[in-house]
Amino acid sequence: MRGRIEILNAGNAEGVIQADNGDRISFEFSAVLAYDVARLEVGRWVSFNLEGSDGSSVVNVCLHRLQPAPQGAARGVASLRYVGFKQAGRIRSYKFERTTPEEEMKTVIVTTDVALFARHRVLLQEGPGLCLRLLETESAKAKGRESPFALTEDDLITFLAERLGALKPPARHPWRRPRHAASELSLPPAHETGR
Repeated sequence: MRGRIEILNAGNAEGVIQADNGDRISFEFSAVLAYDVARLEVGRWVSFNLEGSDGSSVVNVCLHRLQPAPQGAARGVASLRYVGFKQAGRIRSYKFERTTPEEEMKTVIVTTDVALFARHRVLLQEGPGLCLRLLETESAKAKGRESPFALTEDDLITFLAERLGALKPPARHPWRRPRHAASELSLPPAHETGR
């Protein structure tokens, strides 16, 4: 079913949906998909299911894929949301949802070989962030392009080079002497050392 959020009460973690058929249906935040809870607001369209013997228990509340913008509102910018990954052998597929106002939500997949992470000593936990960087860069180059995207060895090398650049120690000035130059050390005369 589909409806619009009419009331939200964050204190009680409850709300009311005005369904398309005219019914007013109460729901609890525990019935909302985890990654949509923070984006709930009055007026947003949601999809949901009804369960229970009398069909009054609301489950699987999620933002409706088509979010009509209010009349006269400016078009917004697309947003990307990471929603998980699947792995088959060495290939990991990261899944993102691209949301644009007044357009249907689209799924975007970025694949990569996990062996590249081990080879370059990059943590797998950094994968979603690297994919997000790739998608933001690629979206600027080719608007509207959909899957497939691939996170390559070049992307990891660029990431590591940028990280090393940020950690580079300050350059030494060539005219400065090292802190413990030999001329500054107090050495005993050669005749005292027996040489």
